[in-house]
Amino acid sequence: MGALLLHGVPDDKLVTLTRNRVSGMPTFVLEGTTGFHAHVRRYFPEWNETFIGTDFDLRFSESPLPLVSHIGDADRCRQALTMLAALVASTGAACFNPPQAVLSTAREITALRLKGIDKIDMPRTLRLAARSPEDIADVALAAGLRFPLLVRIAGDHGGVSLVKLDTPCDLSKLHRIPWGGRELYVTEFREFADPDGRYRKIRLAVVGTNYFARHLVIGDNWLLHAERRAAEHDVEEARFLECFDTETRPRIDAAVQEIIKRTCLDYFGIDASLRPDGRLLVFEVNACMNILHNSRPSPNIWDRPIQSILSALRERLSAPHSWVQPGAAAAGG
Repeated sequence: MGALLLHGVPDDKLVTLTRNRVSGMPTFVLEGTTGFHAHVRRYFPEWNETFIGTDFDLRFSESPLPLVSHIGDADRCRQALTMLAALVASTGAACFNPPQAVLSTAREITALRLKGIDKIDMPRTLRLAARSPEDIADVALAAGLRFPLLVRIAGDHGGVSLVKLDTPCDLSKLHRIPWGGRELYVTEFREFADPDGRYRKIRLAVVGTNYFARHLVIGDNWLLHAERRAAEHDVEEARFLECFDTETRPRIDAAVQEIIKRTCLDYFGIDASLRPDGRLLVFEVNACMNILHNSRPSPNIWDRPIQSILSALRERLSAPHSWVQPGAAAAGG
């Protein structure tokens, strides 16, 4: 299948410089991507690639090929997504992960979009520009947000720049965040420790209208990441992955299908905690989650889930007629 793969130039034009493990040569890494490029490009050798955003613009003299957007972050690549949305609207081209839908995955929009869905709890989130910690507290309290609050720089992931404020007395913690004029997200914190005192976060990978269990992170602290997994967690996580379709899917299916319907993307991730009463406490819904990278040598418990996700993704990418239509994406939720 011929297609044009689009990478987004970040709004701040900053990239991460690293060294290629094989060649030893320096290379750069774009932040905020959907993360599938390296995993699927060998299956689509006829794809062309280009950039869009800031100084990189596109014009077509004839009807364009199908467009495959690799731009996943509504905060880091807003300009690129806006430009791509205009391109899609003017040409009518099919576009994998419609840019308007990606723009709508900003945290404050997602929280509003999922409000009122049965069995879903996504805490209220504000996006704001602030000059001081006191400004943040004033705006949050005026909007009716209740402590504890989570504050992070818009566009940061993986716990980077994330601060938990238990009371207004914790405002001094915000001096740790070098936000430098960037906008912030302020979110109500929900306590989600399970009866055994541990915290659990599941990641789901959505491809089209189907979804897959990617992992379960179990830890002793609310800030859950792979490197903070609790000791001896593998047995429970392996069982979760093995029995997902028979034990977990029936409990969450209606809620997840509603998230899929309102998000209107071809490929994205959901991070959540499954509460004892069956509710999904949703932390994030976006297209820039780390899904296909396997952090340990094979064989391991993630080989099968990743292969299932990758197979579904390749099938979806190879069939532009199946992609979400831009009109549906704009109307979602």
